[in-house]
Amino acid sequence: MNIALVYFNENAPAKAKLLAALPQAAFAFYDKEKQKAADFVREQFQACDALVFIGAAAIAVRLIAPHLQNKAVDPPVIVLDELGNFVIPLLSGHLGGANALAGEIAAKMGAIPIITTATDVHGKFAVDVWAKKAGCVICDISKIKFISTAILAEKPVGFYCEFPVPGDLPAGLTEASGQERGICVSLNAEKQPFNMTLHAVPKILT
Repeated sequence: MNIALVYFNENAPAKAKLLAALPQAAFAFYDKEKQKAADFVREQFQACDALVFIGAAAIAVRLIAPHLQNKAVDPPVIVLDELGNFVIPLLSGHLGGANALAGEIAAKMGAIPIITTATDVHGKFAVDVWAKKAGCVICDISKIKFISTAILAEKPVGFYCEFPVPGDLPAGLTEASGQERGICVSLNAEKQPFNMTLHAVPKILT
């Protein structure tokens, strides 16, 4: 994993803790003597696998703001306080894997992960996390919010799949078509088993 690391205090305890926590990662270090932070972040935003800031969350927000596009392409962005007590995923928590990476870093550093995504906070099914683990591509990421909102409101969400699915479905999903909204796992992105269909296409075609 290639991580771009931005810090403003060379001797911040969090820096040493982070490097020890991820010994296999390749780090690109920001050098304030050679470059402006804004230029470093601009260069690294799409080049790195993750962007980690050590310092105030507000600084990180201001530096990444000009480069934000959408959750499908934005890299995971994580903030650590200088003492390494808290690990906060700011961007791309699900699709980018920032939540998972923050949890891993926090566990190895003995820190507290600050997770704010609604489905995680409530312990609910997250379709974007599931799709990533299942090796599927979500065709229209704007529809993720409609599925998540329904699940959080405990409204029925249908699930249609053209492939065998072992085990029980996650809570909140029902294996039926004709629902107002639902998830369709198919190689045909035109299939519409629900009034509002989120298509998840398995990455098995060339």
